[in-house]
Amino acid sequence: MDVRTAENNKLVSDVVERGLSRYFSSRHELVDQFVENNFSIKPAFELNKKAFGLDMLKTPLNILWTPPHFLLSGTGRILKRVSNNRLGDRLVKLPAGIKTDVEQEVAWRVQTQLLELPYEQGPRKFTENRMLAMILEDDKLNALFDQSLMQLADLVGNESGQRALAEKLLVYVDSRKAAAELSSAFVALAAGYAANKSVNFGAMGLGSVLAAGIAHNVAVSSFVLGNTLGGLYYSVFTASASKTMIALSTGGVAVALGVIASYTGFVTDPLQKHFGMHQKKLHKVIDKLEQQFVAGDKSAMQFKDGFVARILDLADLMLAVTVK
Repeated sequence: MDVRTAENNKLVSDVVERGLSRYFSSRHELVDQFVENNFSIKPAFELNKKAFGLDMLKTPLNILWTPPHFLLSGTGRILKRVSNNRLGDRLVKLPAGIKTDVEQEVAWRVQTQLLELPYEQGPRKFTENRMLAMILEDDKLNALFDQSLMQLADLVGNESGQRALAEKLLVYVDSRKAAAELSSAFVALAAGYAANKSVNFGAMGLGSVLAAGIAHNVAVSSFVLGNTLGGLYYSVFTASASKTMIALSTGGVAVALGVIASYTGFVTDPLQKHFGMHQKKLHKVIDKLEQQFVAGDKSAMQFKDGFVARILDLADLMLAVTVK
């Protein structure tokens, strides 16, 4: 039986579209609670305590770097428009600054608590993928997996049958240990399906479908900078370039501003929460993600096609190892 038919491709594509829509709607619904949990007075104090330490050095350096970064990246954009000069591309890609500990913590929380998408940050690793889970919750997928799952469900308590399944899976994975783990996951999945006719791939480790870095970059660029430095940061750099450069060249002004900016979150986070600024920024982040993943442009189509291909790959594999 070939699962890669036009009919199945259309079925899975529709499932992906509906799942993405449900996912982004659910993220908007979480915004108010996320803001309450992270930017009320007490949580904001705990969050911004991370500014004590290296952030006192990073923030002044970021302030010093902002004028030349603005100038160099602007020059790069001009060069890219007028020629194919590689220098322009390199200038545009210059980092905007050093990520502070507070910024990194906010990025982690946005990614893991609000978006619930796979993310790695140093030693921390978050593997859950709520976007994929919501796609796979669609009952329309039952028809695609029914035959193989019902056969796998017969292996519950059958150790010799599970060993035979692991041997078959060894053809598709890198090691015997991985094959045994995948075999156990398949049987557990099938047992759940047989019990309630619901497909739950939460333990299947399919989170790699999502390019988590894309979501992270959108979240950081649209949200973190405004949160940690707030109005103070932008008020500094609305001054004329010449006066700003003169002031910052002394170094002392930059250090003073950096120390102040490191701790503004203690006050500005609860204030931004009260006036709805955090909520507005987070809704904007979610809207941008939705545009990126749902819009009809080439990158969005490739993203959705990746989901469709992975789901069909899984159906194909499960069918291949259960056919007698």
